[in-house]
Amino acid sequence: MYQPMKILLVDESAEDRARVRKKLKDAEPDAVLLETDSFAEARVIANEERPDIMVIEIVAGRGFRPGMQLVSGMRETHPQMPIIIYSRETMTGIAEAAVKLGAMAFVPKSSGVPNELTDTVRAYALPH
Repeated sequence: MYQPMKILLVDESAEDRARVRKKLKDAEPDAVLLETDSFAEARVIANEERPDIMVIEIVAGRGFRPGMQLVSGMRETHPQMPIIIYSRETMTGIAEAAVKLGAMAFVPKSSGVPNELTDTVRAYALPH
């Protein structure tokens, strides 16, 4: 039975979430988009909703450490769920660290929402 893709979007910027939401819905009209601006709430949503993929802006108001902890925690509790990092922070060390912790890919937030993000989500989403 067909089930639409469930995508959990974690970004403290409402404006950025709106742009990503539009781009993902244009690419995957049937997708169920779950959104939060909080890493703590992301954990709750992931446990309750079991998304097919998580897209995270890893850098929040307190730096990148809480985002890295979210990636690490998701690897422990949801080892099969793909995690895509979508961030303004393009320092190579942060991207590499996120991938070492279990993120599948890093897509930089450059100009708006690139097609690369939707292509990456499609490539890594769990089968549904």
